[in-house]
Amino acid sequence: SKYNIYDIYGITIEDMRYFPFAETEFGDFYCIDLNNDKIVLWQHETEKVIKICDSFNHLLKLIKR
Repeated sequence: SKYNIYDIYGITIEDMRYFPFAETEFGDFYCIDLNNDKIVLWQHETEKVIKICDSFNHLLKLIKR
């Protein structure tokens, strides 16, 4: 395919190590850091990254609570 997730959703994340998997209502994205598998929040206005948790499994455990 000639399209990828960045093209489909119009995401402008410059650092391709962050793979988005969910969008917030404010236009930010939850991403997997492909270098270390941590879950981060990429803020679209500032392009800052905030660590959420250490892994996708950890995120699922947090959601289950």
